[in-house]
Amino acid sequence: AIQSLPTPLVIERVLRRDANSVAALTRLAKIYERAADWERCGQILQRALALSPKGRDAADLFYRLGEVAHKASGDLETAVSHWRQALTHDASHLPAIVALEKIARDRDDLPGLAELLGKRETATTDAITKLAIAIELAEVLRRLGRADAAIPLLARAAITAPDDVRVLAPLADLYAAARRFDEALTE
Repeated sequence: AIQSLPTPLVIERVLRRDANSVAALTRLAKIYERAADWERCGQILQRALALSPKGRDAADLFYRLGEVAHKASGDLETAVSHWRQALTHDASHLPAIVALEKIARDRDDLPGLAELLGKRETATTDAITKLAIAIELAEVLRRLGRADAAIPLLARAAITAPDDVRVLAPLADLYAAARRFDEALTE
């Protein structure tokens, strides 16, 4: 009978053959993460990062390091630093964007929230979600006194949702506030 090895041991055998396997290290880190063994998880993620992965792989590792910092010790500042680092490797890394968005909301950081909503709106392909993000982003921009940036955003949204009052009403208000009455009448 073939003896079943615990998954970490199987992956560690793979790593003995190829110590530079970011994929194997990532899988091993996930196992430790599921077991809430934050110390080992963090060590493995650091080991994978030492291999200098690029793009999405690096972003995933930094995101997960942020999760480890947040969950293991509640170190929110270190977590935020890792999540921001993830975005330097992949500006459209949705999990990092969403994590940082939550922090911006909690801190009432409207400029940061506007930046992150813009990134999420760009990264999102689902039309319904994209519309909801655009509406929220326009409201945040309005609150920041940036009607100049909110108007084109809502004007684009009005093209995809020409009868949606959630788009048309604030757009008309912004046109009126900007004294662009001709455009307010044509929307």
